[in-house]
Amino acid sequence: MTCVERAAEELRKEAERAIDKIKDNKLKGDGTKFKSECNKVKKENNGGNVKDACDFEKTYKTSVKSLKETCNNNGMERFNIDQQWKCIKIKKIGKDLCIPPRREHMCLDDLSMLGRSTVNDSSALLKKVQEAAKSEGNDIIRKLLEENSCDEHRICDAMKYSFADLGDIIRGRDLWNTNSKQKGLESRLRSAFENIYKNVSDNKKHIYKKGIPHYIELRSDWWDANRKEVWKAMTCNAPDAAKFLKKDENVSSDSSSSKGIFSNDPNCGHKSEPPDYDYIPQPFRWMQEWSETFCKLLNEQMKQFETECKDCKNHGITCEGDDNGKKCERCKEQCKKYEELIDEWKNKFGKYNEIYKEIYINKDSTKTQKYVTKFIETLNSKCENVQTADKYLHEATQCTDYGFRECDSNDEKYAFKNPPKGFEHACKCEPPDPLNDCPKDDKHQTVCKNLSPIKSCEGKNFNNDLGEWTPHEVKDSTGNNKGVLVPPRRRRLCLRNINWHLNNINNKADFRNKFLQYVYTEGKFVGEKYKNDNKNALDAMRYSFYDYGDIIKGTDLISTTLMDKLKTKLDELLRENNSNEISKDRKNWWTQNKNRVWHAMLCGYKAAGGKIEEGDCTLPDDNTPQFLRWFQEWSEHFCATRQKLYDKVQTKCKSAKCDPTNGIMEPADCEEACTQYRDYITRKIQEYRLLNHQYTMNFKKQRAEDKNVPEYFKDKCKNKCQCLFEYIDIEKKWKNMYDSLNDNNLKNICDCIKIKPTYFPKNNKPKDETAPDEPKHKEDKIEPPEPPLPPADQPFDPTILHTTIPFGIAFALGSIAFLFLK
Repeated sequence: MTCVERAAEELRKEAERAIDKIKDNKLKGDGTKFKSECNKVKKENNGGNVKDACDFEKTYKTSVKSLKETCNNNGMERFNIDQQWKCIKIKKIGKDLCIPPRREHMCLDDLSMLGRSTVNDSSALLKKVQEAAKSEGNDIIRKLLEENSCDEHRICDAMKYSFADLGDIIRGRDLWNTNSKQKGLESRLRSAFENIYKNVSDNKKHIYKKGIPHYIELRSDWWDANRKEVWKAMTCNAPDAAKFLKKDENVSSDSSSSKGIFSNDPNCGHKSEPPDYDYIPQPFRWMQEWSETFCKLLNEQMKQFETECKDCKNHGITCEGDDNGKKCERCKEQCKKYEELIDEWKNKFGKYNEIYKEIYINKDSTKTQKYVTKFIETLNSKCENVQTADKYLHEATQCTDYGFRECDSNDEKYAFKNPPKGFEHACKCEPPDPLNDCPKDDKHQTVCKNLSPIKSCEGKNFNNDLGEWTPHEVKDSTGNNKGVLVPPRRRRLCLRNINWHLNNINNKADFRNKFLQYVYTEGKFVGEKYKNDNKNALDAMRYSFYDYGDIIKGTDLISTTLMDKLKTKLDELLRENNSNEISKDRKNWWTQNKNRVWHAMLCGYKAAGGKIEEGDCTLPDDNTPQFLRWFQEWSEHFCATRQKLYDKVQTKCKSAKCDPTNGIMEPADCEEACTQYRDYITRKIQEYRLLNHQYTMNFKKQRAEDKNVPEYFKDKCKNKCQCLFEYIDIEKKWKNMYDSLNDNNLKNICDCIKIKPTYFPKNNKPKDETAPDEPKHKEDKIEPPEPPLPPADQPFDPTILHTTIPFGIAFALGSIAFLFLK
């Protein structure tokens, strides 16, 4: 007997003593008026043949058929262990309470004729209640015995709980009274007890007067006086083999493999004292019944695991021997089903926990009914530490296979453990993913079959020429990350709407599937941008692959609202077993999945028409810090773009000429090519200085053995950064933008400067001309020096007019004089 049962027993004995003191025979009914044949259900052949002992067809079927089918069409599924427990708001408590399907569909049709006209005294009411009890007992036998022909004790458990609920209905305590049928029954019971009250001795009526019109005290005493007769009626046809299975007192619910101890009383104790569960408050009783039902359900689930997962074994991360992905498919479905089941039943336990907390805390409140307060007081005297629902169940439940205490949540027998003991690896191992293979040829065409592009990324622009490399959105861009510039490719990485897509994702498998769609889309659009340029396409994909890795690992240098939300979601999704090392968990996930990520990108590239060689399948090494990768990407892109612009200058200016008299080059498209080259180099000087600052501050000594930028990237770029060696000397090559042009002739053309003509000095006159007399003081005047000529790309200088206009006027006047002389 548990401490909870001992508390109920004490309350029952106290109630019996109180009834004896009242000494009013008007309360106790005559149980003999209930005429009914009992003991009709028998086990044929007494199970003599071991093979057939549990075969319902050969043992119980014939005798069960003889039972009257009072409520056969009602609650056909109420004893299915996976049946839903309906949760409803209980006004008296103000919380949701989950109702056992057994209670929801109790066979109580025999009480439908109760009323003033049919019940005049206690004996008449007792007969009706006995009939209802027998019908409920028979219904339990019919609906439980077929599946439990060797587990007859389950019949006794169901009768125990239905008997207690019937007691609550009679006493007016039942909490399942929200529908019209239950309300009608309550109304009829009040009418019946109104007649019984009239029959109570006059000197006893004052005891129950306060309870009018509900007659709560009268109804409670009536039940205490007649409950034994009701129990006999309910167990009337319980088979001999049906005995209560009790938890061993020396065994707790979370530490025993024992199945319990059977009582000595056959027929569910038909001739013995009724179980005292009707003295346990209904919410507590239902919670215990819920725990025992859940216990049975978990045991059934374990059988399912044995069947579905027996061939699915773990070998590292993948499922061993599951080459076609079919061996573990059913096991995975079972694991997912189990996870959903655990979540559902844990949610219901949460509701019981709230109810228990509300009742326990308010046990001394004036609103709490006296019988509840008295039970909790007695409970505390019999049990230690039952302040919470999980601790109460630890003492109360008859389930010995699983425990419910929160403090034992890491125990292998914890009821809400997921995955269950023995199947952790089977549930976590992954069936061979097609993406484990590289999609390099038609032989591996199934690799990409489950991938499709993300529609929201379809409008993305991969053009690196759009927008500069900027520090915009870089974390701590004015502090430790000063000088970090983000590639346009990274800013346009396929991530659009990723947070929205992840809103309804709550597990790693679903996240991985969605994430692989994103990287597939990135690969597809890289392939479309670099059509017929396999090398540059794969280089761009590698850089995107690295950036996806930084996002997953939490090492990305960008901080935006989108990225911050994504970080929070990834912390939630990729956390392992409530670990506090989320950074490690995220890196582990990337390590386990990056091979598939790369293959998914190759799938996208292939979908865009790209060609995949054997060497392309090699997983890129992602150990280089993000900034150094970006700097290398910048260097490669700079050298490639500079070469294109230089080639354009060579083409457009091959036969171009610079007119030094006006500083204009012909043809005009040569000047345009030179201007584009000059502007590009000007912009890149500023970017390089920023990048070099970050490199010098955080990487030169720490990661690059004190090497300068060109030297560090010499081997890493594989000749794609060669221009850094030739043109990176800012003091010389970048002093004039055109100094970086290899061809001096092109340099001179692009640097086309207008050369000023040479003129005669004012005092150099022809010998046959006489200068007019001038005042002497002007002869001694010192002429100001003439300004130097501006370069060709400077704006027009109006000071030139100050020296050229006087000469022009003199020339014109001389011409006029010459005409006159003629």
